[in-house]
Amino acid sequence: MIGYLFYSHHEYSDAWPIMKGQADKYLKGKRKVLFTNEIGNHDFSDWEVVLYDDSLPYQKRVASCLKKIDDEYVILHHEDMIFVDKPNFEVIEQQLLPLIEKNEIDIVKFCKASYSGTEHEKVGENLFRNPKNLSYAVQPALIRKEVMYKIANNTKGSNIWKFEVNSVNIVNFLNYNSVYYYNGSEKKRGMFHWDSSIYPYLNSGILKGKWDYSMYRQELTTLMEQYGINPNERGVHE
Repeated sequence: MIGYLFYSHHEYSDAWPIMKGQADKYLKGKRKVLFTNEIGNHDFSDWEVVLYDDSLPYQKRVASCLKKIDDEYVILHHEDMIFVDKPNFEVIEQQLLPLIEKNEIDIVKFCKASYSGTEHEKVGENLFRNPKNLSYAVQPALIRKEVMYKIANNTKGSNIWKFEVNSVNIVNFLNYNSVYYYNGSEKKRGMFHWDSSIYPYLNSGILKGKWDYSMYRQELTTLMEQYGINPNERGVHE
């Protein structure tokens, strides 16, 4: 069974109604876990909640929470990586999960990212090897919990951005086989990322502390109206 993990902080709890609402809609029957420093008066009674020590750096918070759950395979999100449609569970559970179970691959990122125009090595059906500088990212990926724990617990950095930069060194040092799923139909967003055809979500709904209308105006406008959220309270990045 895959654990769907959502990392957040109470300072971002204004995004929880959308995060939770969309996850509940599209992850029916799936195990959902929230990692946070405090829950406040928000209702997550139908989720598991794991609290972390706010004084720890980002990656140690994640590692400490991973130690408290029993899931063997996990997908980690952040509160602004919001679902916009239902994942393709057939591909995830019947094609990708068996490859990790058999240790043929270690990390499957759900979207393509590239800082160059070069073609990446194809290693399976709609699967391509991540370049060394993109072998890990703070984005949803299917991964064995033990592998994610080793990455989080061994990567240095005082914040999430430094962790992301440094994490690729750990992944490459440990020789983890990191791939991404891409079937060619995905829309490119910005300069370096594509949407996911099997895991439809906002790559980063919040940018520099504000709702990212520069990238996801249409999607966020619809979600704000649906959940009755005033985007101006957090602010909008145009």
